[in-house]
Amino acid sequence: MRIVLVLDPPVFKTSSLAWLRESLEAGAATLVTLPGVDPLTRALAEALGSHEPGDEGFVVLARAGTGRCSAADWDALELGKRVRRIEPVEDPAVEGAIVEGAQHFDAGDWERAYRAYSTADSLLAWEHGPRRAEVLVCLGNIELARGNAAAAAALLDRALAIFPDHQAGLRRRIELARVAHEAAIAAALGRRLFARAESDTARADLLSAIADDSLTATIEALQQALTLRPRDPRLLERLQAALEAAGRWREAVDTKVALSETIESPRDRARAMTAAAGMCARRTNDVPRAVALYEAAIADDPSAPGAFEAIESVLLKNEDFAGIERAYVRQLERLVERSEKAAATSMLDRLATLRADRLYDIHGAIVALDQLVVLAPSNVDARLRLASLLERTDQIELAARCLETAAEWGPTRPDTFRDLHRVCHRLEDVDRGYSVCAVLVQLGEADLDEQAEYRRFAPETTPRPRAAVDAASWAELYAAEHDEVVSRVVRAIAPAANALRIEQLRSAKRLPELSQSERHDPEKTTLTAVRTVAWACAVLGIPVPEVYAKTDDIPGGIAHLPLPEPALLLGKSMLSGRSVPELVFAIGRELCCQHLTGRLVTFYPTLPELRSVLVAGVAQVLPSSLPSEVLQLRDSLQARVDPPRRAELEQAVGALTARDGRLDLKPWIRAIELASCRAGLLICGDITAAARVLAVDGRVVGGLSAADRIRDLIPFSVSARCAKVRRAIGIDVAAASSGK
Repeated sequence: MRIVLVLDPPVFKTSSLAWLRESLEAGAATLVTLPGVDPLTRALAEALGSHEPGDEGFVVLARAGTGRCSAADWDALELGKRVRRIEPVEDPAVEGAIVEGAQHFDAGDWERAYRAYSTADSLLAWEHGPRRAEVLVCLGNIELARGNAAAAAALLDRALAIFPDHQAGLRRRIELARVAHEAAIAAALGRRLFARAESDTARADLLSAIADDSLTATIEALQQALTLRPRDPRLLERLQAALEAAGRWREAVDTKVALSETIESPRDRARAMTAAAGMCARRTNDVPRAVALYEAAIADDPSAPGAFEAIESVLLKNEDFAGIERAYVRQLERLVERSEKAAATSMLDRLATLRADRLYDIHGAIVALDQLVVLAPSNVDARLRLASLLERTDQIELAARCLETAAEWGPTRPDTFRDLHRVCHRLEDVDRGYSVCAVLVQLGEADLDEQAEYRRFAPETTPRPRAAVDAASWAELYAAEHDEVVSRVVRAIAPAANALRIEQLRSAKRLPELSQSERHDPEKTTLTAVRTVAWACAVLGIPVPEVYAKTDDIPGGIAHLPLPEPALLLGKSMLSGRSVPELVFAIGRELCCQHLTGRLVTFYPTLPELRSVLVAGVAQVLPSSLPSEVLQLRDSLQARVDPPRRAELEQAVGALTARDGRLDLKPWIRAIELASCRAGLLICGDITAAARVLAVDGRVVGGLSAADRIRDLIPFSVSARCAKVRRAIGIDVAAASSGK
């Protein structure tokens, strides 16, 4: 800085520059330069009001006169050679106070350091340069060390007002601004530091810090604006963007949630909340909050895409298995409430797996699987898992029951029967264990041990029963679709209907005529099939019919004859080439069918005929408009129904009317056929023999094919009901083995 001070210039009429030239040439002017760093120099420059930049500072002319001293004038007048330079004089008292203050500061003696620097500040009261600024910065540091941030900031502000480019002061003031959340001040001061940065690395660091401070200032301004307009979506969007840019993710999540809450549409609000939850999970790792936000989204829109899957993913990633269980239970409640059966089933499956494999809560897994099979009865896999868990907890009988039901829904799955075989052995239920092996043999899935067990117990002849099948045991043979009300109507009307048809056949001379030579006495015959009839009747507890045998082929090899007394005809296929178990099944099935239908299907073999006679029977009690042929049948039956049967008929029709009045015969016929096959299997004791008979039978009853009947017999053969009846009548393998 250059300052030319003209002292006491005389009054002159020419310009000040002309006068200065003349005075210098005459040696009448004394010129001096003052140091540019001296505050007095700056003050003089401002007071004199005429200055211009130079390499060293300013050129100042006296007020006496007009004109300026330009750089050209300076060189032309050779002022640089003519002036004397005045250097600042160091004040020993000032320097001593500064040195003393520094020593006390380094020693941590804040009070004495503060007094020393305060003395220096007093001595420099009229100085406005870097030295004064340095003293003020030191005082600010002492106040900061003593915990007086506000006082420190004030001192630093004074220092920077004196010397704006004091770098240490700038850095410390920026720190205080950040602590005081004065981001705008920090950013502005950072700009001053940037101008003095010495390398690209330093400049890049400063620019990054300035950006952070500017973002913080933006955030603070938007937050203040939101206190005035709390739910302004535009302000919230800008605040969220600024917080994300600043990496303040928790606050960004808060803002995104607040923005979501301004959305009126539940569907759109759920999507926004899902996005907030995703940000929370990814950026903050706050799992509980992320889960809570996802669930808030689901509460708004249960079908929010990916919301629950995200909950599951977040919790699994953090291995929060207890949290996953709670989430599954809450989601399950929502699914059940919305009647989403398939989704609820899937959720129960995952819940059971989690409890068993991760939480080691076997009881909880059993509860979940039990609920699952209630919702999805045909889910065999779930039933097998449930049975396995029940077995692990020594609930063996429940495990067996579970596997028995699984066999009903999946009668061709070998795993079911292998598990049941193991459980039966634990229960020491030899008969059911054998039956399971027989099923595995029938399926072609038996291993060597299972084949050996089957061969050991498979019947070769008829055992000696201890008792006959009683009413309670007959009830165990019925399938679920059996309609007992229809059976009651059948039992009540059958004697009269059969008698009517016999009269009609006799009148038409269509009663079957058989030679007495074809009739066989079961007590005296040498035919195994005939003796089997007597044995089967004894076991089933039904009268032995007249038995006829012909060497001709007849459908199915066996048939009941429409005669006044029960009569059974055996064809060629029953008389030879059959094993005893096969004969027992075929004969037992036929005898059971006649018993359960009161021989009605013998005299009315087609479904229309059977329907007509039953409708006519119901009409005995409940008059209604009927077709002429049924009306005639009703009248014909009326005189033939005796009082006891009429009473039974009235009760049966009353039950039918109380229910729905429908007489659905097709399911009833199917149920009778299944019960008949079950009775045959019950007394034959070998599912493989029953399957062989059905495979060549060829008849379709009630829409049931041979495969349909085998699929029913397989689970029945291993059921507790079948085993119970076999034990009751004494034909189970344990009884047979003891009899041997």
